[in-house]
Amino acid sequence: MQFNYPFVRFFLVFFGIFWLVSCDNDKECTDPLNVDCPNYDPCLTYPASFAEFKIIDSLEFFSPFKDMNQGFEFDTIWTYRDLWFKATHDCDSYEWQIGTDSKVFNQKEFLLYFDVAGEIPVRLITTRKPDKTCYLNDDGRDTFYKKFVLVIPSQNTPIFGKYKGHNIDTPNQEYTITVESPYPEWAKEGVYGLPNDCNSTVPSPMSYGYKYFVVTDQNINCLEVKGVGRLNNDNKTLSVDFSYTTNLSTKERVSKKFIGVKQ
Repeated sequence: MQFNYPFVRFFLVFFGIFWLVSCDNDKECTDPLNVDCPNYDPCLTYPASFAEFKIIDSLEFFSPFKDMNQGFEFDTIWTYRDLWFKATHDCDSYEWQIGTDSKVFNQKEFLLYFDVAGEIPVRLITTRKPDKTCYLNDDGRDTFYKKFVLVIPSQNTPIFGKYKGHNIDTPNQEYTITVESPYPEWAKEGVYGLPNDCNSTVPSPMSYGYKYFVVTDQNINCLEVKGVGRLNNDNKTLSVDFSYTTNLSTKERVSKKFIGVKQ
C-alpha cells in the first residue's frame, strides 16, 4: 500500500488548525465587559456618577506655547491667570458654582480669570436622561465637589530650585538643572543645565506655574530645548520630558526624560 505523503502532511496540518480553532471557539467567554460574551453587562460601563470635572491651569493661549498645548491639574495654582473648568461627561445641563460668586455657569467648559488668593470650592450639578435599566432609582441628576487653592506668585513657589538627577536611559550619568526664579532678578529667570551638555550661561526661557514649567527654547546655545517639567506631590521630585536638537543643519531631535530631586 502506498501513501501520498504530501497529501498526508497537508491533511494533518489542516486537521491540526481545525482542532485548534475549534478548541479556541469552545472556550467559554466570561468577561462581563466584553460585548462579544454572553454575560456582557452594559451597566458595568455606564458611569453612575457623571458630574466629575477638571480644573486646568493651561498655557495653550500663550503664543510661544501653543504647540505644546499643555494643561496641568494641581490642587494649588497661581492666581492672576485664566483657569479652565471642564466637565468630563456629556450631559443635558450643567450648573456650576465657583466659590462665593453668585453667577451660575451653564457651559460644559469655560475659562475664568482669578485675581484673588485662598481656597476656592467648586460645585457642579449635571442632569441627563436617567437610565432606568441600569439604575432603577436614577433621577438623572448628579453633583460633584472639588476645591483648589490660589496663591500669589513669589520666590517661595516650590518649582524653583536646583535638582540633581539623571536621564532615565543613563542612570549613572548624574547632572544638575536649575529652575531659576525671577525674584529678585527677573533677568535670570529660566532653566539652566538642560540638556546636560549645555554649558551656556543663557537660560532656556520658560513659562511656569506653582508646580510646573514649560520650555520652548530657540536658543542654539542650549540646542533648542523644548520640554515640560512637573513637580510631584512631595514637592521634591521633578520629572522633565524634553527634547533637543542633535543636528542644527537637519534639525534632528532626540527625546529624553530627566528625574531629579531638589537639593
